[in-house]
Amino acid sequence: MKVDVYSHVFPPRYFKRMCELAKDKGAIKRWLNVPVLHDIDARLRMMDEFPDQQQILTLSSPPVEFIAGPEESPELARIANDGMAEICARYPD
Repeated sequence: MKVDVYSHVFPPRYFKRMCELAKDKGAIKRWLNVPVLHDIDARLRMMDEFPDQQQILTLSSPPVEFIAGPEESPELARIANDGMAEICARYPD
């Protein structure tokens, strides 16, 4: 078994809100075309191709404070944290 301890993801609700808040779409452009970063089902299908591997998911960059100002960043951070918790609860493996 191999464990990838540096695998990034955007919880779906966080990704949606991040896209809404990002003033500079260029800053998130590359993530828009990488579904395994924000589509958990796509990530799991990809992982099915590597049965001897597991991933420990971490929130992907850019940092919350680069996307949202002081008014929106606490809400965005909560959405990110809640989304990561939901992923962990739904997919404990």
